[in-house]
Formats: sequence, structure tokens, C-alpha cells
Amino acid sequence: MRWGMSIKTSVVPVLFFAALCAPGFGYTVLWDTSHGVAGATNGVGGYQPSGEHSDLRDLLEYPDNDFTVNTTSLGFTDTNLADTDVAVVCVTSAFNSSYSPAEADSLADFVNDGGGLLIMGAHPFLPQGNDNSNIQPVADKFDIILAESGDTYTYSGNPALETLEHPVFAGFTETDDVFMQLAGEITIGENAFALAQDPTNEKILIAGANYGTGRVIALGDFNTFAISTVANGLNQDENRDFAVNTFEWLAVPEPATILLMATGFALLRRRR
Repeated sequence: MRWGMSIKTSVVPVLFFAALCAPGFGYTVLWDTSHGVAGATNGVGGYQPSGEHSDLRDLLEYPDNDFTVNTTSLGFTDTNLADTDVAVVCVTSAFNSSYSPAEADSLADFVNDGGGLLIMGAHPFLPQGNDNSNIQPVADKFDIILAESGDTYTYSGNPALETLEHPVFAGFTETDDVFMQLAGEITIGENAFALAQDPTNEKILIAGANYGTGRVIALGDFNTFAISTVANGLNQDENRDFAVNTFEWLAVPEPATILLMATGFALLRRRR
């Protein structure tokens, strides 16, 4: 969980690692379903952690990964975000209505204060005439534009990874790939950066952003993290590695901030 406390200004780097290794240290993921889940029946199944993203939930909650995945049908609030490390906004978990400006502002504040945010979009041809417009108010806060209605571009295959040096590709080699099924293009502004592109035309398919002390990842295809029976989903080992790397990167604020928080955590433990 994220910490907020007054701490001394003198820091010892080793305390950062001590805090990370402390018993009970873990991360909380909060997945919002308040705007309607595609394919759900009586709130069960469909594109949420109890349905098409259950393999992602199980992967993250595997003991070695130390995440807890929760859902909220009430939307993101100051109360539930206070106990959250990574928030998830997915186009197929926001199928019936759009995020409001106030909700987008709340998520921007959450990220600015050190939270992580995963935004999962899609190609612009979803059923019922939906596109990414329901989640675009959130993406706008971070200079990220998802595929828009009227776009004709989709991508299936293995996008070119922009840089293997980024932590979301930790452990990847030149021969490893992220697999995508039907991705839509992502357009970025000056405050975001590309992580993967169509190798034929350099259209961006995965993007990221640093915002305040927090971090954002945007995917052009929600199926990248869908159940293993989906082609080019979590049946691909590289997608599983990419998923864990992504949530681990999102869960930890920018280094200076986490170092200070870790120091405060260690000092608090010493005072007890």
C-alpha cells in the first residue's frame, strides 16, 4: 500500500530495500466496473477480474507477485484510492457510460501523488457502437489519445518494442515479443512516450507517462491481458511477463519518492 507520513530528511538508501522486503509488503490493484462491464450477467463474468481477466488476476495474486486485485462498482473515490497502488481503467469495463471530468481529475490527483494507472483501450470497432470515448477523459489527463471513432486502423501481431531498457520489458531479449490481437492506435503528446509500435508504420500501440510522482501505461488492446484462451492474450509467456512487469512498475512511485517513503516506513517500525 502507499504511505503518507512525515519523515526526516536524512535518508539511507539501504532502508528502501529493507522496506520492500519487510513482511506483509504488497500491492493493491483496484479495477473499476462502475461504468458497466461488457458481457457481464448480473454483475458476474465479462471483461473484469471475475471473467475475461481472471487469468490476469490469478497471475498477479500468485504469491511470488504479491498483488491483491479488488474491484469497485462504486467508482474511484478518495477513500478506496487511498488504499490503492494501481488503478485500472478498461474500455470494456466502462461499456455503458463515460468517465466524468471529476472522475478524471480524481485519477489524475491519484497518479500525481504516486499512484499507478493502467488504461486499456481497443480498436475502434467494438460492439454497440462503442469506441474508446468512455475512457478518453481519463487518458486525456496524461497526453494520451486512444483510437477514435472513424479510425480504420487495427493491428494484430507482434509490435516492435521501443526500448528493452524500460522496466516493463525486464528480462526480454531481442527475440521476445508482446502479442496483440486487435489493437488500436495510440497518439501521444509531449508528456507521454512510446513503448511499442507497429513495425511497418510506427503507429504507437503501447504508451507510458510519468505524471507527478506516479506512472501510467496505456495499451491499445485490452486482450493483451485477457484470459489464456484468447489468441495473443495471456496464453503467451511474454504477455504474462509483460503484465507482471507493468503492474510492478506502476505500483512503485518515482524513485526519489519511494526512497523517502521507505525511510519513513523504516523509522516508524523502529519507533514501535
